[in-house]
Amino acid sequence: MASADLDRALAAWLSEQEGRDVRVSGLSFASAGARRLNALFDATSDTGTQRLALTMIPSAAIQLLDVAGEAAVRTLAENAGVPVPHIHHVCGDESVLGGPFFLSTAVDGESVPRRVLRLAHEHGVGERVVEQIGNALACLHSVDPASAPSVLPRPTGPGPVATIMTTVNTLLDGLLDPRCAAPGMVRFELKLLAELGFGLDLSACAASGVETDLVYVSPKSGRAVSRQAGEPWRDRLFALPAFLREASADEPSPQDIADGFALTGFFLARHVLEPRGLSLAEARASFIAALRRDSRPAMAVG
Repeated sequence: MASADLDRALAAWLSEQEGRDVRVSGLSFASAGARRLNALFDATSDTGTQRLALTMIPSAAIQLLDVAGEAAVRTLAENAGVPVPHIHHVCGDESVLGGPFFLSTAVDGESVPRRVLRLAHEHGVGERVVEQIGNALACLHSVDPASAPSVLPRPTGPGPVATIMTTVNTLLDGLLDPRCAAPGMVRFELKLLAELGFGLDLSACAASGVETDLVYVSPKSGRAVSRQAGEPWRDRLFALPAFLREASADEPSPQDIADGFALTGFFLARHVLEPRGLSLAEARASFIAALRRDSRPAMAVG
C-alpha cells in the first residue's frame, strides 16, 4: 500500500475507533525485518497531536505470534512497570491496511545493539543504562506466568537454568579427576553458549551439508565444516575435537582439550563477554594452564 493510501486508510480507521475525526500526517517508513513493516506518523484530533508507531505484519500467514498476542505481552510488561511503548490500538483485520497491525506510542532512540553500546560509552552513561536494564528485567520477572496471554507457548522440560545446573553438578562431581574435569568444562562452556542463544551447529557441514568427517568449525558462522570442504582454509578454521561431536569418542587427548577450549573461548569472548566490555576470566586461564601441566607426563609416556 502506497504512503498516501496508508495515510487515508489509517485516518479512516482511527476516526472510527475513537469516534472523532483523526487526521494522519508525516507518515514515514522506519527500518523493519522481513516479517514486519514499521512506520511513524502524527495522529491529530481535537485533543491534540500524538506521535504514533505502526507495526504491521504483511500477512497473517507469516506471523509467528499474532499481533493481539504481541500487544498483550507488551501491555502485561507495561503494567508490571517495564518501560515499553504504550499500545493504543490493535487490529487483526487484514482488509484495513493489508495486514494485521497495532499502534503504539512512538519512542525516539536507537535499537541496533552495537550502536547502543557505542552511544553509552560516548556519553558515559554505561552504569545508568545497566541499572535501567536491571530494573526493567526485575519488573519483567515479577510477572506471574499464569497471567501471560494464552497464545504464548508454555515452557516444557526443566528449563535453561535447571539444564545448566544439572551440567554444573555433573561437572563438580568429576572435578577431582582431570580426565573428566577438562572435557566436562569444555562441554559446559559449549552448553552455556547454547543456553545463551549462541549455540554452535556441529550437526552438519556448513559448506556441503554432509554429516560425517566433521573436523573444523568456522569462526564466522559457528558451524561445523567437513575435512574435505575445510582443507583449503584449515589455517583459518578451528579444530573440532571428536569428543564434542561423537558421544562414543575415545578419551580426549591434551590437544583435543586445548582445541576445545580454544573453540569455546573464542565464541564466549565474541558473543558474551566482549559486547559487555569483559574478557575471559583469569581463573579459566589458570585452570587450562594446570591441565597442561598435568598432561605433560602422560604426553611424555605416549
